[in-house]
Amino acid sequence: MTSEAQARIRLLGPVEVSTGGRLVDVGHARQRSVLAVLLAARRGRTTVEQLIDRVWGDHPPPRARHVLHSYLSRLRRLLAAARVATLPRARDGYWIEVDPSSVDLYRFHDALARARAA
Repeated sequence: MTSEAQARIRLLGPVEVSTGGRLVDVGHARQRSVLAVLLAARRGRTTVEQLIDRVWGDHPPPRARHVLHSYLSRLRRLLAAARVATLPRARDGYWIEVDPSSVDLYRFHDALARARAA
């Protein structure tokens, strides 16, 4: 993965990934939603059922599992090529491995925790 100075993942606002000051095309809105759901879990596993529910709600496409797996495959390739994150898979779901300092949401929560402790 890249260093903190190079990789930035934005969840607060539009979902964006950049490395070395350049935006990484992480796909269309639904694919970015999959990325956001995985990042929001902050080191926790997210099951396929949870991903489908959080990305499509009550109206998943007919072949939601197949579509989801293609999104995950594309994200895995894009993020690995940009050296930003990895998307490991376990029998019970997926998670994202990323430098926590590169994710704006994580930095926000960490700053909030420090402020509350002060």
